[in-house]
This record gives sequence, structure tokens and C-alpha cells, in this order.
Amino acid sequence: MSSAPKLSYVDVICMLFGVILFGLAVWKGYFGLDVVFCGVVCFVPTILKFAKVVTFPAPMAFMIMAAAWFHCLGLIMGYYDTYVNFDTVSHTLSSAVIAVLVFYVLVCVEYFSKGTINFAGRGMSIMTAVIALTFSVYWEVLEYGSDVFTGSKTQYSPYDTLTDLVCDSIGTFLGSAWAGAWMGRRSAKEVIDQFNFNDRIRSVFGDKE
Repeated sequence: MSSAPKLSYVDVICMLFGVILFGLAVWKGYFGLDVVFCGVVCFVPTILKFAKVVTFPAPMAFMIMAAAWFHCLGLIMGYYDTYVNFDTVSHTLSSAVIAVLVFYVLVCVEYFSKGTINFAGRGMSIMTAVIALTFSVYWEVLEYGSDVFTGSKTQYSPYDTLTDLVCDSIGTFLGSAWAGAWMGRRSAKEVIDQFNFNDRIRSVFGDKE
């Protein structure tokens, strides 16, 4: 990671959408912790890149921003209440993003394990789907806990919860299928090189390249 980072079109898009999100929050007077968190998330890939910690691959950076931005857009503008299918789209998108993130983590695990762990063939897609679906289930549990202990209203009915889980499954399948197809043309090393990890991070995992 010796060369100076350069601002890419993905960096510009992510930061622009972050600014738009904060602008909408000010306009609507909605400044919950969830909005602040999602707004900051839009800037995280660029910050880490220019801090020379790690460079997220473009699809990963864009999808993280898109999921966070879309979710908070619904909160700020009230789209979760005014549009029946907004929650459906949000859950599907978020689950696809979670699956992609899990995929990248598994690639890192495979690469830095030095051959000890190998998700050969369809193994990568299957493991991605299993782990991502687990996140989906526990997300519903967290929503239930929030409703019980804080008085929020994130789960309207058993039908709503089941619909969320179906959308999560669809999003996970799409993300896992993309991961399998994308990984089929690349090696773990090629994926890791895209991250451009800081030398210190590489040394922690015993990778001196």
C-alpha cells in the first residue's frame, strides 16, 4: 500500500450520498442514532482507503453505501409507513449486501489460513448462504427484543416477520449466487489484492507480500 490512494468514482458517489442523507435528515428534523450511523457508513470506505488501512472493492463499497442509504431514506422520509413494499425491498437489498460481506470475509479466511481452510467449488456459496441467513434470523430476534424492551414497533405481525425472512432468503440467495459466479473466475489471492491491505494488517496474519 505504498502508492498514494486516488479518489475513485465510487468514493465520490458514496460521499455524495452520505451528504444527501445528512441533508435530508436536517430538512426533516430526523437525527436518530441510526441515521447518524448510516450516514457515517457512507464515508467509511473512503476514509479507510485514504488512511491506507484497506481499500474496499468497488462492488463492496457501493453495496454497503446503498443498503445503509436506502434504509435510512425510509426512516427519514417515512417510506416504511407510506409504501407497503418498501420494507420488502430494504430487507432483500440488505440481505444481499450481508451475503456479499460474508463472502469477502470467507475469502480472507481462506487466503490467510494458508491452505488450512478451503471452500472449494460450491463450498464458498453454501457457506456464504448459511452464515448470511443466520444473520437474518438474529436480526428478527433483535427487532423483537427492541419492541419488547424499548417499546419500538419494528415487527407489526407474524406475517410481517415471515415476509421479512422470505425477503432475507431471496437477498441471501442472490448475494451468494453472485459470490459463487464471481469467485469462479478468480483466486483468493486476486480478491485479497483488491483490498490492498495495510502491511501491518498483512503481517498480523503472517502474509509478508
